[in-house]
Amino acid sequence: MRRLTEVINMPYYVCMHSAESGETINTQSTMDDLKSSANEGKPIGKDFGLKAYEKWAMVRRDPDSLRVMVAEDEASDSGYSLVLTMGTTPIAKILSEFDLDLMAPDWKRSDQIQEVYDEAYAVDDRQECPDFDDHNVEVTKIVDAGLRGMGL
Repeated sequence: MRRLTEVINMPYYVCMHSAESGETINTQSTMDDLKSSANEGKPIGKDFGLKAYEKWAMVRRDPDSLRVMVAEDEASDSGYSLVLTMGTTPIAKILSEFDLDLMAPDWKRSDQIQEVYDEAYAVDDRQECPDFDDHNVEVTKIVDAGLRGMGL
């Protein structure tokens, strides 16, 4: 069972390939474009930055359906945590004061990621929570490029 506190590192590799013409092709980018086209409108595995954007967009689209859920949590001293949900879709764990005290805000990068998310939101046509199970190629490209540009 995965815990909310588990960290998963997924390295991103870029492969360069020389074509017969002598030009260099970014194979990873080409493969990403092919996968994106093939998966348009279909559920896919999504990285953290894209999932975070989608959860933020869900709340922005329908803030009145935001609710609080009690969840059993083995990592919590009390044995439970409070989680924000949209219907039955978990959006975010509400952090304890202890967890918050361990964090240091990075406002510059926060402003940068907000700009990326705002740009993606402007082209995102998904409206309801279930719509976010599907893939939107343009949103993925904007979020991926923006987060890579920030080193995230």
